[in-house]
Amino acid sequence: YRAPLGSAIPTTVSSVLGPEYKDHGYIGDAGITNAASRDVQKKKAFGGATVATLQNDYTETYQVVLLEDKNAATLRTVFGDANVETDVDGYPVKVRHNKAILPKSVYIVDTIDGAGRLQSDVIEVGQVTTVGDIKKVHTDTVEYTITIECFENADGDNVVELREPAEAAAGAVPSIGGFTPSTVATAGGDIVLATGSGFLGTTAVTVGGTSVEFNVLS
Repeated sequence: YRAPLGSAIPTTVSSVLGPEYKDHGYIGDAGITNAASRDVQKKKAFGGATVATLQNDYTETYQVVLLEDKNAATLRTVFGDANVETDVDGYPVKVRHNKAILPKSVYIVDTIDGAGRLQSDVIEVGQVTTVGDIKKVHTDTVEYTITIECFENADGDNVVELREPAEAAAGAVPSIGGFTPSTVATAGGDIVLATGSGFLGTTAVTVGGTSVEFNVLS
């Protein structure tokens, strides 16, 4: 997603993005490359011993391959907002190539892991600094390889990762390893510790069909 600089920044992974955030659709199967570089200088004492390490610069970038050549949001990110014209249906009908500097914007990169958990990487101040060679052949789709440089926000952060809690996936069944104590009085009232996995996200517990109070410890 991309939005104008100064747009409302999400604070949790479940925050709803406003309409100013434009979806860029699919990216290439090579995934996302997040590179961080520290320019450090070692200060040496007489005799060659290192006595201090100075950091002169820190740079962080994201590189992705955008696949949706017919997506106006994708083209505006690659060529500039003012360089893409659309028809009444939002379909890009004119794209101008020129030396205009691409603007700083808010970028959000969403990924989903193998357990179905969402992660949003928030780049509050980002700018496309390079666009790779664009190849147009009849045997392949048109792809745009872009590199986004991430600048510091007001808190000094280049990127903020928002992660979904490691709760049990929707519809998953907890696995119970055992109970302590293993037997209790039928009258109830005892505290029982159940061990196992997949308990996070549990909303109800019943014993013999009767709802009981519970706490998930971890």
